[in-house]
Amino acid sequence: MGQLLNLKDPNTVEFASPCPHWKDPDAPIILEAIQLTFGKVLLFHGETQHDPMGVLSVLLASMCHHSSWMLGVSQKHPGHPFSKIPLLSSPLLQELVSEHLTLELNVHVPVITGIPPHVEQLRQLEELKKHCIKIKTAVNTFNDTIQDAVSKAIDEKVKESGGINAAILDARIRELEGNLLARLDQISMGSRGRCDPFVSVEVVEASQVPIVPKVNEFYYKGQYWCVPENFELPKDTKRLSGWRMWLCGQVVVSKNVSYKLKPFRLLKGKDLYKKSVERDFTTKWKPIFRLMEQCPMFEISQQVDESFVQSSFLQATEFLKSRAGYIWEKRDDRVLSTWSIGTWSRNIQRSMIEKYGTEADKAVLPVATARNQPDKEKRTFVLCGDARAGGRVRRPNKTPRRQAIEERRETVADAFGDVFRGVAPDA
Repeated sequence: MGQLLNLKDPNTVEFASPCPHWKDPDAPIILEAIQLTFGKVLLFHGETQHDPMGVLSVLLASMCHHSSWMLGVSQKHPGHPFSKIPLLSSPLLQELVSEHLTLELNVHVPVITGIPPHVEQLRQLEELKKHCIKIKTAVNTFNDTIQDAVSKAIDEKVKESGGINAAILDARIRELEGNLLARLDQISMGSRGRCDPFVSVEVVEASQVPIVPKVNEFYYKGQYWCVPENFELPKDTKRLSGWRMWLCGQVVVSKNVSYKLKPFRLLKGKDLYKKSVERDFTTKWKPIFRLMEQCPMFEISQQVDESFVQSSFLQATEFLKSRAGYIWEKRDDRVLSTWSIGTWSRNIQRSMIEKYGTEADKAVLPVATARNQPDKEKRTFVLCGDARAGGRVRRPNKTPRRQAIEERRETVADAFGDVFRGVAPDA
């Protein structure tokens, strides 16, 4: 399994080389990294008859071995699921890669097991092939050496006498041909480098400590920012992973350089250039985590490590149960562990609690603000005309302007006649 996790081809000789493993698999830092990366697996399967600790140790070694490539993928595709792996944002990664990971056989991995027999046959065939090629090269070199020595002696004799033969002419033509081909190769390589549309994933060195960016670390779009231009929030983030980023931040890669961003709780909308990222941060991240921060026992410590993240998460979860307990009534923890933070933020909204919450949930709702209070007066309106099927309204035709003027003139004339009727003019 370790060979396959290392992406080795089982039909090649390299399949028999050692896979990534640990110098000491029982080192405390390795156990801590396993707990950080596979905590949910250990919660349900740890210390059972099928204890997965050995398999998880191999998986962790493979992840550390490929961490540089995974960071490169995160740089090429911001928001990739790799960005949600807590190990890539943890300071444990640098120490694991540089101090504890190895590809050499040791006491804990003395031999390579699980190698099919045909791989050993391939290895022996490869060695036999190398010996045959070496013998063939030596024989060809010996024959060429004799021929070159005789030809060189004849050509030198001809050159000394000022003559020319077919061998000398052929050598000059071949030299000219080689110069032309070399020049054509340079031209074609230059054009191919400019037109090649393929962009490979650039590997980012995972053993280097990420840089903590300043407020004005990144410059684009005419101003300074605290996050790189390609920054994206991880998609479909679960509550525990999001809580870890909310308290500790995240490692992102920009221009092949790793940066450790500040905790997401310190981010503001104006810090995010993309409107879609700002909208997701405001509607999906802030509602649930701002509510979790209201836990009475919650207080940010100076040293935010994994133990603090886990303990504060449990405290905040108990606080959520007291504010939106209806969520846990018909769902178990396995179902809720699959919810993304967007689902959590939607279900803790005041409107959802007023509609589906229990009486205890509604009793602890905060005082309604101007935005969520009902209207004091019921707003009504009257439609003019007769209503038709489909919701359309037939409005009366507008009176033509000329007809309105004539009606106004007739009204004035009638009023004038009523006032001055029976009055005779002076003789």
